[in-house]
Amino acid sequence: MSSTSELADLNALYEKYSTAQERGDEGIINELSSEKYFPFVKAVILLENGQQAPPGVGEGIVQAVGPYLEYRRAVSALSLERQRAILESTVAGWLGSKLEFITRPLGFDHRVNIALVGGFAAKEVVISTLGTAYSLGQAEGDLSPSLSTRIKNDPLWNPLQAFVFLIFTMLYVPCLPTVIAIKKESSWGWAAFSIGFNLMVAYFVALGIRQAGASLGLG
Repeated sequence: MSSTSELADLNALYEKYSTAQERGDEGIINELSSEKYFPFVKAVILLENGQQAPPGVGEGIVQAVGPYLEYRRAVSALSLERQRAILESTVAGWLGSKLEFITRPLGFDHRVNIALVGGFAAKEVVISTLGTAYSLGQAEGDLSPSLSTRIKNDPLWNPLQAFVFLIFTMLYVPCLPTVIAIKKESSWGWAAFSIGFNLMVAYFVALGIRQAGASLGLG
């Protein structure tokens, strides 16, 4: 790699190929196969997923995969810090960061907290809000990979963590219209109880699943 522009081209190819693979877009993959760094990027994706490098790939390419993945992890960490700085300047980001000391045992960071707070209005917006939280802090002109690609490349996430998040989202607070309906049918006391009770159930069920999964080596 002889210049910054070549490294940028390599990163762009990685994001395009990763997204195309995720979507099963064979047309895009065929187009990318003619790119200069395609054999290297293909080897990176395969080895990153615990698979064998494709036949015919030189030993030098395989040896370069490790340093490149370390570089991507370092860039991801810097990007996370930039996102945190931008998010903390917003009300939602401030609240998400303050809630981390409660949600950290569940493996949730400030971005997940923001999505969950947004989900109080309607659980349908949890995923879209999470995507927004992940995209904030991205420099203008940067590629914008899908949320699933971002999560795949984020060390915070693994299958166990995704399952914990799913269970918590299903069980935690009723959406705002439901709370309002409870208040109309009974009182604010029952509305508050429905929020608190569901939060406690969701928290301890999710915590139990996470700890059980971690003890079984699933994390």
